[in-house]
Amino acid sequence: DSSNDRFLLETRLTGKGTWFADTFSRIGDRQVILINPKIVHECDRWYRYTVKYDGKNLEHFIDEHLELKAEFPGLKLPQSAILSLGIRVTIESPFSGAIRYIHLYPESDKLPF
Repeated sequence: DSSNDRFLLETRLTGKGTWFADTFSRIGDRQVILINPKIVHECDRWYRYTVKYDGKNLEHFIDEHLELKAEFPGLKLPQSAILSLGIRVTIESPFSGAIRYIHLYPESDKLPF
């Protein structure tokens, strides 16, 4: 639809053989960005990038270690949400890496860690 609402999990390359996570959410006139370019990871192995939302806090983890979190109460994703893997729905910024697997848990307390 024509909504500007977004929920993105992105990996950003530094140009030095490392990357950092960028979690972004915008719902209506509210947004939260979880990003810290100083928390970098080597590009030479697989990582688990997890986002957890408990109805109040948005958190992102790399390999089960909490990196960043922010309050974002009341986030509701519509039933009609579109999922796009490897490229934004707008066909911008194609991902040229690899995705090993995706697992969606309906409730944040069901995460395996």
